[in-house]
Amino acid sequence: MSQKTNSRATHARALVLLVLLALLVASGYANYRMSEANTRTASTLPVVRIVSDAPSATPSSTPSGAAEQTFADIAAQRDAQRAQELAMLEDIIADPASDASILTQAQAQKLSLLERTERENTLETLLRSACGFAQSIVYATGSSVTVIVESAELTDAQLTQMLDLTVSETGLAPENIKILPRK
Repeated sequence: MSQKTNSRATHARALVLLVLLALLVASGYANYRMSEANTRTASTLPVVRIVSDAPSATPSSTPSGAAEQTFADIAAQRDAQRAQELAMLEDIIADPASDASILTQAQAQKLSLLERTERENTLETLLRSACGFAQSIVYATGSSVTVIVESAELTDAQLTQMLDLTVSETGLAPENIKILPRK
């Protein structure tokens, strides 16, 4: 009877080992599938690179009312583009499946976008109040600023005042600042 008990115990141990081996294989497969799904999700998340280019500032011979509309259209287009970029970044940040490095990059880009927007608004306000330009559009990137003002032409004094104002507000070198008249 002892041999029969040993045989059953041996079979029971073998059965337990087989069940444990099957569970190990199943958990390894499940882990592989889950990591494959996470990799696929992380690789399909968009990496947003924010690049802002100022529109061409070719002078036109349109009357002042049309020029005001052009400035309003340019500002509306810029604001709509910024709102879209901000919404995309917020979606990435809010996504719980976002990889840590993508999340960090999206947060940095969002902060940069908000800083550039604030810098643009500040410069536009200063150009209106300090320099007397009724209409102006400012495009700021990390390394340059483009200023477009409503004027047929700019005097040296106006250019110097606008350049000094932009340099002091942004900390950029004068060679990284473009000032363009538009009427």
